[in-house]
Amino acid sequence: MLVFVAEKFKVLVFCCKILCLRSTICACIVCCAIQNITFVCSRTMHSTLEILQKETMEIGKSALQCSALLNNKIVEDLNEFKDKQRDERKQRDEAMKKTITNKKRFYEQMIRCKGAYERACGEVDKSSDMLQQNMGQPAKRLDELKARMKNARLAAENADKKYIESVTLLERARQAWESDYAAYCQKMQDLERQRLIRMRNMLWMYSNICSQCLVDMDDRYEQVRKSLEHCSVAHDINLFIKEKMTGKSRPGEIKYINYYNASVNLPDNIKKLSNSKAPSAVSDYERVVALYEYSAQSPQELDLAQGDLLVVIRKLDEVWYYGRHKNDKCGVFPASYVKVLPM
Repeated sequence: MLVFVAEKFKVLVFCCKILCLRSTICACIVCCAIQNITFVCSRTMHSTLEILQKETMEIGKSALQCSALLNNKIVEDLNEFKDKQRDERKQRDEAMKKTITNKKRFYEQMIRCKGAYERACGEVDKSSDMLQQNMGQPAKRLDELKARMKNARLAAENADKKYIESVTLLERARQAWESDYAAYCQKMQDLERQRLIRMRNMLWMYSNICSQCLVDMDDRYEQVRKSLEHCSVAHDINLFIKEKMTGKSRPGEIKYINYYNASVNLPDNIKKLSNSKAPSAVSDYERVVALYEYSAQSPQELDLAQGDLLVVIRKLDEVWYYGRHKNDKCGVFPASYVKVLPM
């Protein structure tokens, strides 16, 4: 049992070392993440990852210390206690084995003496019966039978003495065995009590060590949680935008510029419309609002500012609209830069 428990504690120590290794690997992964991702120094997520890396390394150290404590205070102590109990049990087992062997030897001797005694008694009975049956025989024959019966009785008396002596010796061996066995049982009970007490104390110590280790780990993770409370997604997004932004307005549409007149080569229908007069009634036309700024690329186009209101006189195609600006100037403008207002 102690061997099994000691091996179990060795497995627990090994698990603590695995936890330490896992924490170290996690810290290395976090370190690689910090190094491979470009961060602005003031970003809150960057500081949180640095705290996570630091605390993960500390958790690994805590797990390693926990495994060292378990190995020094529990596994080694249990191994020493196991060896001590094994020696005591072996000593008691050998003494008890000798007592049992001695008792068995006297028992076998008693069985032999008893058999000899019973055979001698049977010989006496047989001689007595023969004498009774031959009472009418000559005196010489009777003398032979009487002598035989006398010898049988002497042999029976000797066998009886040996039988009694063997029974006495066996009883003494039994009493010695009973006494030794009682002492053996008491000693085994004491060893078992010591084992249970030691196991209880070791489990208590194991629970305290692991509990303290887990408390330390929770404190480390609490530092990470506190840093996460100060981690602002909006703040980091704003920093990201400021770092990566290239301007505040969208680029204008790319136009073809004629080399000779340096003007945009617009379709003929747009050029004709730009020279025509705007209609007086605008109630039946769509109204649009400019979503982005737009700079005219030719005299036929209109300048747009975000929020300007325009009237769409004609939709030339999916790209260009022809309409009138709020200053009554007519011209073309890109359809993607405006949004139709509800009627």
